[in-house]
Amino acid sequence: MRRVTVKEACAYARMGKSRLFELIAAEKIDAYKDGRSTLVDLNSIDRYQAKLPKRAVRRVAAAG
Repeated sequence: MRRVTVKEACAYARMGKSRLFELIAAEKIDAYKDGRSTLVDLNSIDRYQAKLPKRAVRRVAAAG
């Protein structure tokens, strides 16, 4: 398990702190308390991001 601080997890996942805590509250990302610190499991971020749907790319036909 790779556990890091909230700040490091936000940088790793490229998301803000509010969004990270939303995902933790929704139990989509795992987090642990160590005293006053919150540690986030990077493996759970990887699993969450792997489940996201791929964005469809629309191709625009060239005019003419």
